[in-house]
Amino acid sequence: MYDHETSVFKNWKKDTPNVIYRCLLNDFHLWKVPRFIKDDGEVRLIEGTIKANWDYLNQIFLSHSAFGHEYPCLANSDLLNICRMAKLIDKDLTPE
Repeated sequence: MYDHETSVFKNWKKDTPNVIYRCLLNDFHLWKVPRFIKDDGEVRLIEGTIKANWDYLNQIFLSHSAFGHEYPCLANSDLLNICRMAKLIDKDLTPE
């Protein structure tokens, strides 16, 4: 029977809402959005939208990364497929 306390995962931090939120803030610190969106107000609006929808976005990430090409990450091709499915990218902007 699996016992977390005696497993190799015993020192891993559990994905509590606080841990996930801190990861999100760290991602905001590292992301490159301000390189192509110069208006700080727009960047803050995007961050607010992502924060407001984070639980849903995280579930999408987890489900797609589980079946992706580079588990536990999303390969660029996997992310592109998600964007196509969500109709976030015009087909004219992506190769067939």
